Amino acid sequence: MDLHNKTTTEGFAMLLLTGALIAETAPILPLLSNVHFKTKRLACGFYQQQPVALLTTGVGPQKADKRVRQTLQKISPSAVISFGTCGALDNALQIGDLVTAEKVIDEEGNELRPHPFPSIRVVTLVTVKQVVDDAKTRATLSKRAHVCEMEAMSVGRALAHLPFGVLKVVSDQAGRDADDIFNGSLLTKPQRIARFYARASKLCHQTIKPALENILQQSDSDFYFR
Repeated sequence: MDLHNKTTTEGFAMLLLTGALIAETAPILPLLSNVHFKTKRLACGFYQQQPVALLTTGVGPQKADKRVRQTLQKISPSAVISFGTCGALDNALQIGDLVTAEKVIDEEGNELRPHPFPSIRVVTLVTVKQVVDDAKTRATLSKRAHVCEMEAMSVGRALAHLPFGVLKVVSDQAGRDADDIFNGSLLTKPQRIARFYARASKLCHQTIKPALENILQQSDSDFYFR
């Protein structure tokens, strides 16, 4: 798919990057130059000569859907990448593993087929409405997907027919007892949230940021969504 079918005034296709949390999008912002904010959640700038927009959607399917649709009234991207953290439903996945989705499903049975990125582990991802923090829910979802998160399906559905990719890093074990952020911890809920945000920021800086930069550096525009 040719990203240059729709162009900006500079002659380059715009890429929209969407993440749920500031902890996820803030580590990506330094990749961009000449940044200006169209809204408090939408930053626009350039990676070299490539126009890039960076959107913080907020957490959950409804916020992701609403804010992506609002963003599409302000800019005209040629492709979109939903990035950020996810929970592992497959015991073989470890915290810090980078994955790309070839299929995105939700709890109602809807399905999307994003374009997986080459040379990255390919998974099925389920978008959920609530944080997965118990073994029963984890066991049920693990029959259908490898990882879970709360925005990708809504991002993809809001885009109509725009090319769409998903890039995620595993941040937790989604209800598995081995992860003490959500289970078996003496921390209070605010402390667990703060600890998770710190982990998410670190993982996005160490794993998502270089992966996105690698994508942006490709001279062949078809690399984005083969």
